[in-house]
Amino acid sequence: MKLGIKIIAPLALVVIMVLGVISMSAPPSPLGSEEWPLPPEDYPMENLTSNLNVTNMTLFGAQPISTLGGGLDFPLGSQAFYYLGAIKNDTFLAFVVAKFPDISSSLRFGARVLETLKEGFPENATHYLVTNDGGLLTIKEANQTMSLWYGKGWLFLIQVTKGGEKGAEAVSEFKKAILRAYKG
Repeated sequence: MKLGIKIIAPLALVVIMVLGVISMSAPPSPLGSEEWPLPPEDYPMENLTSNLNVTNMTLFGAQPISTLGGGLDFPLGSQAFYYLGAIKNDTFLAFVVAKFPDISSSLRFGARVLETLKEGFPENATHYLVTNDGGLLTIKEANQTMSLWYGKGWLFLIQVTKGGEKGAEAVSEFKKAILRAYKG
């Protein structure tokens, strides 16, 4: 009996240490963070879109959509809206907010959109990350900035007609608005 405890206790300690090293070496998912905000899966689309208020932004309108074009049709049961707006009257943007019937459909659709967008731009202009929880993509060019992120049953896509600091600032303001819309 004492021999079993003497063997099991150190073995358990080794297992705990190995699991700790594995969990510390796994990169944290940025999805759902302030930089890449994702509402909870059960958060109502109506609440998000009605609370969407971007600082210094004028919304020209919202249109329900069922496709992004190019064969990227939203899965049945999804809700998606396409918005047009301007920030400070000189930076125009278009964005899509989509809520899916379940997490797995958002992951499948988001991965397809990410791959499609990634293939359409030079490699040095794109930065992306795909995890089991979702994905994100940033495209920065001289005359435009684009950002996509998805997971938890949601997808956000924004395209800004400015590159550089102005484009990054507009995307950042949009992300803050998403965060404020569901966190209050």
